[in-house]
Amino acid sequence: RSLSFSEFAGRRGGRAFPAPGCCRLEGWDRYPPVPVSSPFAALIPGLSGAGPHLWARVIAAADLAQRGRFSTLGRDWPASRGADPYPSSVWTLDPVTGRHWPGSDLYWFGVPFRHERGLGDVKYVWELNRLQGLQPLAVAALISGDPGHLLAAERMLLSWTAANPPFRGLAWASGIEVALRAISLLVLSGLVGDRLGREARDAIGSVLTASALTGPERATSLFEAAYDEHSRRLAALYAPAGLP
Repeated sequence: RSLSFSEFAGRRGGRAFPAPGCCRLEGWDRYPPVPVSSPFAALIPGLSGAGPHLWARVIAAADLAQRGRFSTLGRDWPASRGADPYPSSVWTLDPVTGRHWPGSDLYWFGVPFRHERGLGDVKYVWELNRLQGLQPLAVAALISGDPGHLLAAERMLLSWTAANPPFRGLAWASGIEVALRAISLLVLSGLVGDRLGREARDAIGSVLTASALTGPERATSLFEAAYDEHSRRLAALYAPAGLP
């Protein structure tokens, strides 16, 4: 839908006069992990009955994610040059230009993603930060029992949380991206959460805690687009009541 005049004016005003405290640079310690109740656990019985062709595709996707090979929207990310398949720099890398978007040193509000002309489309980096690579890794770990897939999921998750503290950098600049990333985390938790290490389980809980608070924490205007408002609430659907 098109923006109403009041919504447009509210957004412009929000840019000029951000909400008090919106630019705090803080870490995960302010967002303690919470127990996660994932709806995706209900998929486990059905997954066990999938055919071999589907399994082959899932395992192939998981193997690529395990090696840190990413491809989306017609672009391939360059392979990691070191031993770590998920270096912190991958989360800000623009695969079009090879340059980087602002990272955790900048609050999301200050990332000029709407007006940046020296980098590729912001959607490339947003796609990667949805952490959708966790989903085939979770399914593969569930059906194959390969500890390598589970370890890769943990390493990817912890790399992301280390590089993207709450509300800092491009990954937090859109409520839609926050919500879609929450789906990936809920899939991981629902399918293999009981097999994850404590650090990874806590990371999921902390990210969902922060994601559920994106409304009051990141609001810069009383007039947010309806799709953004509704989508960013998705992270709170399966979080327990009484979040801080």
